[in-house]
Amino acid sequence: NKIYGDLDYIDFLLPGVLAMTMFMSSMMTMGNSIAGERERGELSRLFMTPTNVSSVLTGKIISQVVRELIRALVLIIAAMLLFNVMIKGNLLLLVLVILIAVLCFVGFGMMFSATAKTQEDYIQIVMPVAMPMMFICGVFFPTETMPWILQKIALFLPLTYANDAFRAVMLKGAGLGSIAFDLIVLLAFALLFFIVGIVRFNRDV
Repeated sequence: NKIYGDLDYIDFLLPGVLAMTMFMSSMMTMGNSIAGERERGELSRLFMTPTNVSSVLTGKIISQVVRELIRALVLIIAAMLLFNVMIKGNLLLLVLVILIAVLCFVGFGMMFSATAKTQEDYIQIVMPVAMPMMFICGVFFPTETMPWILQKIALFLPLTYANDAFRAVMLKGAGLGSIAFDLIVLLAFALLFFIVGIVRFNRDV
């Protein structure tokens, strides 16, 4: 891959697979955590206690972020041990990218699960959006090789910026300044998703 230098495909693929794994896992877990609990009546019972929407959602967000952070680190360590994948960038910076990306993906899942009555409804809503993102956002091949219109669509999808940040740190050894734009965009997406999710959740409960 000449865009990122001379490297094996596994080295190019790992950052994209890492981002995709966190994206899909965050979405499916949030579907079970909110839509699934609503379907089983657990949310109704929960709100019969002295609690509020913000505390419930904060707890779910924190637990999901911690879970996905651990999963990502295990995946990276396994890739280094099994496939001899080298990470050129700072590991602490990589952890920061993982954290911000997970926040964005959890927000994405929460936004769609906020009003879904059942897990089946949630999957039917989110999968038509999520599945194309895996192929448009550069998980398996660079977005630069795609048709012009798909490149433009990719600019409006958060997974694109997560992939770019991961590859910049892991393959190029980029510093914070080089990926600042990607991180800012991911944080902006996260803020938007959380605001929409909370508003829709409040309206539905």
